[in-house]
Amino acid sequence: MDRNIKYKTICRVGIYGDDDINTLSNSQYNIYPSSITGITVVNGGSNYSQSATQINIIGSGSGATVSFNVTSGVISTITVTNGGVGYTNYANIVITSGITNTSSIVAGSGYTNGTYNLIITGGGGSGASGTFTITSGGLASITIVSAGTGYITAPILSFANAPGGSGASATAVIGSGAMANISGIYTNSKRMRFPLNNALNDLKLSQNARCVVETCNIPSITNLAGKYVLLRLVTSSQDKTCDTKKFLNGNPILVSMATQTTVGATNVLYNASEFFYNINVPTNIFSQGYIDMEIEVPSATANIDFLTNKPLNTFFINLIIVDEDPLLTKDLTLAPPIDYNHYNVNMPIRNY
Repeated sequence: MDRNIKYKTICRVGIYGDDDINTLSNSQYNIYPSSITGITVVNGGSNYSQSATQINIIGSGSGATVSFNVTSGVISTITVTNGGVGYTNYANIVITSGITNTSSIVAGSGYTNGTYNLIITGGGGSGASGTFTITSGGLASITIVSAGTGYITAPILSFANAPGGSGASATAVIGSGAMANISGIYTNSKRMRFPLNNALNDLKLSQNARCVVETCNIPSITNLAGKYVLLRLVTSSQDKTCDTKKFLNGNPILVSMATQTTVGATNVLYNASEFFYNINVPTNIFSQGYIDMEIEVPSATANIDFLTNKPLNTFFINLIIVDEDPLLTKDLTLAPPIDYNHYNVNMPIRNY
């Protein structure tokens, strides 16, 4: 084989415009900011008190803290005081409470008068304490000394410390029902599917086949402009990959490029060398009848709308499938060999 020729061209594939198949929102996935930027109260709940309420952010990161306001038993606002770092996936807003009150008091009878320690169990929290008073043989009042923390459900109150009687009961009241969501969650990826119309079903590829990018244009759209864009070929591949952003194997990056800052601008990449912007592809890449690609903007800090009015309608990419296996690619009716002279690429040639 000529030293100027490493691969033989098998075919060219031109992909133009946004896809016509995968246009639903579920073709996107959510990415969460590293720092918590804001929290929105969805349901303020009831029976909360300022002093007995706890709000924590639980997730993969650390350091996020909040302040909040309780108005008439309802959590009205939650404000991020420290966004923390390292929240690479969804963080949960955990709202818990201490005992804020007691209700449904039943006096019972036959108890020895006096003041006793209150027995508090269950509810998922800890630290609550109190006393109760027996008057005329029955439960007369309850005093909560410490509200405790972390109660998800109301703990059980027991009056077994008072001797001689029976039938006393009461219900602990805690704040409940509040819900909040982390804001700053945005969508920054879209899966695209392009049908091949059975045009390439008969092509034979070896395990050495590769996909080379010839040209590519990714238009600058709102919240994508001025960002780095990754374009993935969604297919199993012999190239070993590990994506530390999505925590998935496979789907190797085919193109990585910075876009212009102006919305609507074109971002054309020209490439003709098998040493850049190319990945290994499986032998059956064309047999499924379509090509799936995924566009991702890892540095996006706001939602990217890939759906409304099909903003990717000027997207295009031209791919060259090349193969170095002479037994499968010696058919002279195929496209001519790929070489540096043909593409006017001035690069050193390694001796094989």
